[in-house]
Order: sequence, then structure tokens, then C-alpha cells
Amino acid sequence: MIRITLLPYLVSLLSLGTVAAARSGEEGPLSTSLDLPATAAFSKDPNRFVGDVLEITRGRGATIGWYVRATTEEEVRVSVEYTCEKPLNQAYQLSFDGQDRFWEVAPTGTGGAAWEMAELGTFRLRAGLPVLILLVPPSGTTYGHPVRFRRLVLEGATPGNL
Repeated sequence: MIRITLLPYLVSLLSLGTVAAARSGEEGPLSTSLDLPATAAFSKDPNRFVGDVLEITRGRGATIGWYVRATTEEEVRVSVEYTCEKPLNQAYQLSFDGQDRFWEVAPTGTGGAAWEMAELGTFRLRAGLPVLILLVPPSGTTYGHPVRFRRLVLEGATPGNL
């Protein structure tokens, strides 16, 4: 039996979510969107960072996630920025506060050099509570080419809410 202790991850996530939220407010006027960079995700293992990009070749052991918080409840649109050279045989899962969606990763071209934005869905963000967002790679597959992941983008309607 494998037992995973999540408390250290939760403490780290709360800190990262607070830092990400603070950064979005420091960059000028209040924004209606929030970037969740790959480098701010927790537990990328066994994958690796190359600069600000997470190269995902294995899903087992990877928990790519963030905590976010909104001041007021609102609907947000979630998109992912990525590249992927070849088709995959399984979908990725996006879990947003317990709501799951599956993402069929479309190839972006030879060499995986072309960055794409793919919309993953619209979700309801609760007010005042941390919400867990997970991007979950297929767990039973190892790929010879990485899915290169740069960021998730949450887009709402209320400036400064996220």
C-alpha cells in the first residue's frame, strides 16, 4: 500500500498561490487574468524544467498543481500554453476544484517548437477559499518526446479578483 502525505504540499501551495496572486497585482493595473507558470507548480517529479518550461515525459509521480483564490465568486476560462511534437495515446486531466475535464493534447508540429494555447474549459471559482487546480498527465505512459508546458491561464471578468 502506498500512502502519500499531502500536508507539506498544501502548505507549499498556499504560499505559491499567495505569491502568484501578489505578483499579478505588482505588474501594473489590475488584471482579469492570472498566469499559473509551470515553475510555480508543485511536485513536477519525475519531469524536468528547462528554463521556464516543464518538459513532461512521465505522468506517474507528477502532481502539477496550484492553489488559487478569488475575492468574489466568478466563472473563469482556463487555457494551457504547450507544445507537443507527436500525438499521445491518452488524454491529460484537468481537475479544477474537483471538476474533471480531459484534454486530448493535439500535436503542435515538427520538433515541438510551435507554442499553442488550448482552451480547457470554463469553471466556477468560489470566493475566499483556496481552490486546487491540477494538471494530471497520463500515469501509465512514458513518451519519447515531451509535452512542453509553459503555463495555465485563468481568465475572469473582474479586475484584480484572481
